[in-house]
Amino acid sequence: MKPKYVEDDDEYKISKFLLIQFVCSGAVLNAVDSKLHIVLSILQFIRGHVFVHEGLYLYYLRKKVRHMYVAQGSQHEVSVYLNI
Repeated sequence: MKPKYVEDDDEYKISKFLLIQFVCSGAVLNAVDSKLHIVLSILQFIRGHVFVHEGLYLYYLRKKVRHMYVAQGSQHEVSVYLNI
């Protein structure tokens, strides 16, 4: 999720609820030709492969964690950056 889109846990719970409601809606059921097993597979995928990684994609959980804006690097690069 992009920064500033979901500010707290309540907003995320509402977004998650709306996503599940949409997947269970008639529009999605019509899109899959009334095959309920496909909708159930989508829900199972979301619950098993997306929601379990909330800590990685929820900005409001990470916004106060200091990380030096480094995605990867070696100990040497960190030492040079921090002047150690």
